[in-house]
Amino acid sequence: MAKKGAAPVQRKVWRAFAAWKAGHLGLDWTAATQAFPSATTYTLPDWERELGLPGTCATGEGGLPVRQAAVRAKFASLGG
Repeated sequence: MAKKGAAPVQRKVWRAFAAWKAGHLGLDWTAATQAFPSATTYTLPDWERELGLPGTCATGEGGLPVRQAAVRAKFASLGG
């Protein structure tokens, strides 16, 4: 009777490949979401620079959520 399934070495190769591919797909997804101001995280400084933020009236209080809200509001006000 023949064995069913992949050999142990082949299984390891495919698991390694699958892990590598899943990691790259995750990075691609993260990069794609950064193209929209509603989902900015690590590209927030780029968005702020592009939109001329923070404004002169900004206090810097509130942290990340306030900065993200300012980017979304400015982008929406420009008709983005």
